[in-house]
Amino acid sequence: MKKGASLTGKMALAVLLIVIAIALAIGGYWYISQGTSSGEKRVFYVVAYHWGFVFYDENFNEIPKIEVNKGDTVTIYLFPGVAFAEEAHEEFEHRTLERGVGDLPPGSEELHEKMEEALDQGYFDHGLGIDGYGVNIETNYQAFKGSAESIEGILQTEGQDVLKAHSITFRADKAGYFTIVCTVYCGYGHSSMEIQGGFVVRG
Repeated sequence: MKKGASLTGKMALAVLLIVIAIALAIGGYWYISQGTSSGEKRVFYVVAYHWGFVFYDENFNEIPKIEVNKGDTVTIYLFPGVAFAEEAHEEFEHRTLERGVGDLPPGSEELHEKMEEALDQGYFDHGLGIDGYGVNIETNYQAFKGSAESIEGILQTEGQDVLKAHSITFRADKAGYFTIVCTVYCGYGHSSMEIQGGFVVRG
């Protein structure tokens, strides 16, 4: 083999190796940027009631908002307040009476009447949407027995088909602070049923 041909072959090999290195670098950057290299599976439980949300982590500890890292796979289980036994249900809705909604102040008798009116009109269900993510899940109170005192109790008494039908799984692929809103009309306080920055994705 001639010396010139040998050099040409070595140069071609060197160029090929450089191209491969660049391709791997770009591919690695994309892989990391998508969060697939370090993403975790995160599970949260949410109770929607008249008119608010309560968030819990996978250990059933109440938390102020849902926080994950970019690239995490997030599963949210959503339960209507009426899925719980009466005492537990009333405890959730008592939060509304303590907080006040819209123009109605905390402890307002009119607010209590508005809550009763919503139930009388059949507004038992709620939805959970995350602005900026296209995530939407709705409750169906008729699917639950309404006898559990806690989320652990619901998980133990309800079938997997019911639980799966009221959960959603997605990848947290955008960093930022996102608003959680109710997507099902549920009476007087529906428009106030949102949490600014309720879903946080750390970049």
